[in-house]
Amino acid sequence: MNAKNEKAWKEFRAANSGGYESGILDFAERWAGRMEACFDDGKPNVLDQIAEATMDKDEEGLRLTNLQLAAVIAALVRFWTYGGMLELWRKEYWRAVRARRER
Repeated sequence: MNAKNEKAWKEFRAANSGGYESGILDFAERWAGRMEACFDDGKPNVLDQIAEATMDKDEEGLRLTNLQLAAVIAALVRFWTYGGMLELWRKEYWRAVRARRER
């Protein structure tokens, strides 16, 4: 995951080092990495095309609840290099994505 500010991300991780919080932040890093890999593979650098597609493709086999994903999104918006783009995606698509995932 490319953090906007690596030091701030590490401090945030340290302040949220419990098992539950660490699991969510580990997932955030892996999801960001999956999205970044799509950018590197020549796929469009447009999150609306890759965010949902990569969300539930976790290498660890985790599928987070919508509430947990909301926390992941909030952390990535704040700390990830592409957080601004993810915030736009969240505003535009998250409600529909959340509804599809609840089925």
